[in-house]
Amino acid sequence: MTTYTLETLKNFNYNSSYDSEHRITATDLEKANKWVKLIENTRNDDAPQVGDIVEFTSKYGDWYENAHIDDIDENELEIMERPSVLWVSVSEDGIFYTPGTSGSGSNYIPSKLKLIGKRKKVFKDWGYCGPTGNGAFFFEAVVNVWEYQERELEFTTKTHNKFYLDVAEEASEYGYKYFITDSNSYRTAFKTFEEYQDWLKTFKGVERESTGFYTKLIWTFKQDLKRVPLEEYLTIEGIVGAHKGYGSVEECKRVIKDTTIITYVPIHSSNNKGIA
Repeated sequence: MTTYTLETLKNFNYNSSYDSEHRITATDLEKANKWVKLIENTRNDDAPQVGDIVEFTSKYGDWYENAHIDDIDENELEIMERPSVLWVSVSEDGIFYTPGTSGSGSNYIPSKLKLIGKRKKVFKDWGYCGPTGNGAFFFEAVVNVWEYQERELEFTTKTHNKFYLDVAEEASEYGYKYFITDSNSYRTAFKTFEEYQDWLKTFKGVERESTGFYTKLIWTFKQDLKRVPLEEYLTIEGIVGAHKGYGSVEECKRVIKDTTIITYVPIHSSNNKGIA
């Protein structure tokens, strides 16, 4: 069982406004350890409990690593897909969890799930000063982690990136015709079919039919961009290519690890403008 000391609780709240404005006290320590004990003692390895985590994959392939079980109703669970840090309090039925100010999509899933492990989860409660500006402190407790996938899928966002392709009938004012949009509504554009195909090939992209507004659904390997010092860049063994940034093209090296493609771009010092 997790047990905090005054020092470890302060360290956990080191970057929070609470400790800098109000300071962690022995009262906060007592409350944190009571919460940890209550949360961890109310877990059940045979059945999901409110407050547990679900690694949830929707029927559209969207993977949520830390979905929160918000309610249990007979044979059904209500989960929050992207919960913020949860407030904790005691209710008649046990522990009550309330999300913070940020929103989260909800979903309903069966209550019979596969237990895949345990994980620390962050919670918060008002400190000794009560409800006030930056008056909440944070702590962790271990909860059970369950797994549920709505249906069998070819690809999911656990291992791949998902994009939508839109092909305009007429090129834009600046000549762009092929537009790809990710799940965060970030858009990338290409002027020609060849440019789009080059991007698709580079990141092992696969086109699938789209059921919505877009022309195609696209799955690619995960993409990770890392800028490293030139000296480190020169030692990397990878596929030399071109990274297109905002209005510029830079040499890069790409390394494939499982289903992730890491693009390394060198950071040049003022005394070294090119790559030997």
